[in-house]
Amino acid sequence: MVTVHLRGMTATLDGITITIDAANPNARDLEALARALWAARTRETLRHAGLTREPRPIGWRAEEYVRRRAAIVACGQSGTVKIQVTGMRQWRVEINGATGSDVEQAARHLIQDQEQQIRALKRELWGRPRPSPCRR
Repeated sequence: MVTVHLRGMTATLDGITITIDAANPNARDLEALARALWAARTRETLRHAGLTREPRPIGWRAEEYVRRRAAIVACGQSGTVKIQVTGMRQWRVEINGATGSDVEQAARHLIQDQEQQIRALKRELWGRPRPSPCRR
């Protein structure tokens, strides 16, 4: 179970609570929160798919996708908050007098950047998706 109260900067993940002082967010705490939230999201996504781990890639495209996905550097910035992640595993947060809303916006921008790069990588490896013959 994942519970997040971003305004109060508190997150509970599998019984572990991370609390961050919203008036004075700490970069190390935000990095720990980001890692924990992403791990929980990944576990939940796999669980919904009936999996316990990501399947091994089959074929050269899938292997290349996994390799290059791990090297994606995504960034998000808002106000004085900058969040950067490599492969959604190595997190780096820079803060200079940020507010909770700056953190929230920077996180949104990071996820948008990461998703855009994932879509571009998939298009490069597999081409544009074809429209479904069932849709008109």
